[in-house]
Amino acid sequence: MESRVLNFTLDISTKCNLQEPLRMILWAGDCVNNGLTDIERLPNFDVYVCFGFTHALQPNIDFIYKREQPGVICIVDTTSDEQMQRFIKEFRGRVTTIDADYHGNTPTMKPEYYYALLAEGGEAYNVHGINSLQMYMGDYINTLEIFAPLLPREFNERRRFTADMIQLAKDNDLQVDMAWTSPDLEDNYYESIRENQKIFSKYRKSLNPNHNLVTQFNESTIEQYWSELEYDVLKCNIPMALKEHASLEGLISKYLPRFKDYISSRIERQVDDIEEYKSMNLTLEQIQQLMPSKHALKFTGFSSHISSYRDLRYNGGPLVYSQWFRKVTIPAT
Repeated sequence: MESRVLNFTLDISTKCNLQEPLRMILWAGDCVNNGLTDIERLPNFDVYVCFGFTHALQPNIDFIYKREQPGVICIVDTTSDEQMQRFIKEFRGRVTTIDADYHGNTPTMKPEYYYALLAEGGEAYNVHGINSLQMYMGDYINTLEIFAPLLPREFNERRRFTADMIQLAKDNDLQVDMAWTSPDLEDNYYESIRENQKIFSKYRKSLNPNHNLVTQFNESTIEQYWSELEYDVLKCNIPMALKEHASLEGLISKYLPRFKDYISSRIERQVDDIEEYKSMNLTLEQIQQLMPSKHALKFTGFSSHISSYRDLRYNGGPLVYSQWFRKVTIPAT
C-alpha cells in the first residue's frame, strides 16, 4: 500500500504520487478538535502539513487511510530551511491552493515557500499565523496611539511610558516626563526601569513616527496623523481595549465612525470590486482585518486580492470576504 504519511524531518528520499492539481492545508494533520481529526474535519484537501505532534497524529493517520479519496500527511518543521527544501523539492509548482487551519496558535510560513510550492496562478489564503491569546494591553496601548492627539495628558502618558515608570513618577510626586529626565534615574537602582522604558519607547516610535509629536495634530488633522501609523497599530482590537478600560470609551466613541470611514477609504483602493465591498456592510473590526500585515506585504511575485471566495475549510464552502494572493510570473531581468 502506498504510504499516506511523508516525514520530511528525516533526511531520506520521499515521494508523493498524488495527481495534480493539489490542494494543501497548513497546520493540520496532527490534532483532534471536538472529537474530529483534522483529516475528517477538513476533507477538501489533498496535502496536510503539520509538525507531527504525537498525541493526536495517529488518529489522523488512521483516518486518512480509511477515507476513499487520496491524501497525504506531511510532517515538516516549516521553520527549518533544510526540511523545507526537501518538502519543496517534492511539491514544487504542484499546488493550486494553499490554505491554513486556524485553530489555537499557528505559525507563519515564509512567502518564498508559498511561491515555490504554488503552480502558476496558484492561490494562497489565510497566510498569516494567528495567536489565540487575547493581548488586551497591546490593544489598549495601540488604541491610545490611534487617538493620542484627542486624549488628555493622563492617557498619553500611558502610551508613552511603562507602568513601572508611571508608578515611579507617582511615588515621587512628579510628572512622568520630569521623572524620566531626572538625573536620579541614572542610579543603578533604577536600571531595569530605565532600560525597559528605552525598549518600550523604541518599539512605540517604530509604530508611530509622531509618537512624541502628537500635539502637532488635532481634531481637524487627525486623518493625516492616522496616515503615518503602522498597520499593526491601525488593526488593533478597539472593542477589547474598551472592554478592559471603560473610561476610554467616553473619550473616543464620537471619533470611531470617523476612524471607520478613514480605514474604509484606505481599503477601498485595494479591493477587487468597489461595489461588492460596499455591499458587504462590514464592521470596523472586519475592515481592519482586511489591512495587510507586515508578512502579507512581503508577498512579492503575487497579485493581492480582496474579494469574496468559497472557504474550502468548512462544509459547504461558505462565502467569505477577505484578502488572498495569486502567484504571477516574475518577468526575467
